Amino acid sequence: MREEPALGLVRVNDMSLKADEFQRLLEKVYRQRGFDFRGYRPSTLSRRLSRRLRARGARSYVEYRRVLDDDPDEYDKFFDALTINVSSFFRDEVAFRSLGETVVPQLIHGDGERNAGMRVWSAGCAKGQEPYSIAMIFLETLGSELSPRKAAIIGTDIDATALRYAREGVFGPKDVEGIRSEWVEKYFMSLNGGFRIKPAVKQLVRFEEHNLVSDLPYRDVDLVVCRNVLIYFSPDLQTRVFRHFHEGLKAGGYLLLGKAEVPIGETKSMFQCVDRRAKLYRKGGRPGERPSATVGQVKEDRLCCVAPVRKPSEEAVRKVVVIGASAGGIDAVRQVLSGLPRDLPAAVVVVQHLHPDRRTHLHQYLARHCPMRVCLAEDQMPIETGVVYVAVPGKHLYTDKKRLHLNSQAPVHYVRPSVDVLFASAAEAFGPNTIGVVLSGSGRDGARGCQEIKAKGGVAIAQDADSSRHWSMPRAAIERGGIDYVLPLGEIAGKIVALLSCG
Repeated sequence: MREEPALGLVRVNDMSLKADEFQRLLEKVYRQRGFDFRGYRPSTLSRRLSRRLRARGARSYVEYRRVLDDDPDEYDKFFDALTINVSSFFRDEVAFRSLGETVVPQLIHGDGERNAGMRVWSAGCAKGQEPYSIAMIFLETLGSELSPRKAAIIGTDIDATALRYAREGVFGPKDVEGIRSEWVEKYFMSLNGGFRIKPAVKQLVRFEEHNLVSDLPYRDVDLVVCRNVLIYFSPDLQTRVFRHFHEGLKAGGYLLLGKAEVPIGETKSMFQCVDRRAKLYRKGGRPGERPSATVGQVKEDRLCCVAPVRKPSEEAVRKVVVIGASAGGIDAVRQVLSGLPRDLPAAVVVVQHLHPDRRTHLHQYLARHCPMRVCLAEDQMPIETGVVYVAVPGKHLYTDKKRLHLNSQAPVHYVRPSVDVLFASAAEAFGPNTIGVVLSGSGRDGARGCQEIKAKGGVAIAQDADSSRHWSMPRAAIERGGIDYVLPLGEIAGKIVALLSCG
């Protein structure tokens, strides 16, 4: 097939390649794997990708697309080539001094309640040096008073490999060269010529895979630290990410950027500069509205700051819909969620069996088809009516009336997360206000959970044989006697809505 005329030229190691071919490659990667690099700066991406083209002997992006078709493992190498994992402990002394002298004291004392609970999001954390550095600053300030309940630091990155290093918390001698010797002794343990983060630091930080481009922001955050990431994004993409930060921050919350980064365009009015040298900002209003008050007015600002972020309700959710699926279930889950209204009067929690060692982009895929907000489940995450929560691979997911919980206990029916674990917890917490749905899948997971839902007065639905790619899971639930309705896939969403309306 003849290629369309080039829109422009991109140079990669002296090869003149068509810009439209490059964009088609990015579109392909996005469609096939959910990696969205379409808003990144093309010059940066092309330089980084040139190594992969050379390694595979591809003379054009068209040829490299064929490589991806022939060798799906190349997607991971493509991803690794384009991600940036440069970080160090206490990188930029000015920035961390501002955190220690300005932000931490305000988070501790700003509301008149010492250490009432602080939530920090370190976005683009690479191998974890940045969130661990923040944890050390909190420990220096609060010492033995500090606990995970009082300070939660979430380190996120798009690169699952980097996050595995971060969770391990092991670093080489060069990694700790910039840290005060007394802090190295205080917060690290010697390990085979290297250093391991001590439990006192490690317990304050958890790491999650998160895509700044396509994932929803973390909510109810006191401080967002995102440094030297946005410089790789196009202006449109930067604007989107700044909006996400504004949405996720509490009223009066702080944003710390890299040396070369500033809010741009309409997002300038969303943040007020607190420390220009440190690139420290505070959340203000929406575009065109009055910015928030100065540093010394945190308490008042949190009461009157324009357009505050809606805090997750502390009231228990009244109703829950729990959905379980396995083989052939992804499209079934998508179809059910796409048929639910945005204002559904229940929380929705989904367990889909996935390979525990693979990255999941299921929540991103579902978010493109579901009118409701979709997010990846986190441990201790408050649950809200009208939100869909998707289980992470490799961890059981269960719920009480207010929060979600994750654990790594033994697999059930050879799988983790297990549909039975989720369904049983929902039945215990919500009783007759529980709706359980078993969709396409192989095995028996979910059968016992449906029985427990029915025993507590709830309702259980199974997908019928004709519309299921694999009917083993629905059939097992039916045979165990835990199903109230056996329905074609296209009728399940409507039945959920009708049942919730009658409750």
